[in-house]
Amino acid sequence: MKKVLVLLVFFAFAETFAQDTISTKVITNFIGKDKFVKGKVVGVRKSTETNLITLNIDVAFPNNIFSVVVSEKLLNRLKIDYNKLKDKNIVVKGVIVNGKESGGLPSIINPQKFAIVK
Repeated sequence: MKKVLVLLVFFAFAETFAQDTISTKVITNFIGKDKFVKGKVVGVRKSTETNLITLNIDVAFPNNIFSVVVSEKLLNRLKIDYNKLKDKNIVVKGVIVNGKESGGLPSIINPQKFAIVK
């Protein structure tokens, strides 16, 4: 019974991803919107001052088109080693910003949801 409940929750969550997920190719059309974004981590950088991790998604720095800024604390809580995120596909949920806090680059800062997907 417990397995059935887990499967139902998984499929409900997967359905939510599918309906609302966008790619980085159309990211600029959704500035200010709360969306799921799927992409491949192509670069990882940790700030020594703030313990924030910046993930470049789909296109590497200096030509990057989208980034995710996440705290090391959140990744630790999710049992994700940021050093092993490169080349992983992820889905994040949050408000897409394009301002000073993101260097003018479309970004999700402190995502509400973060998952590694296949």
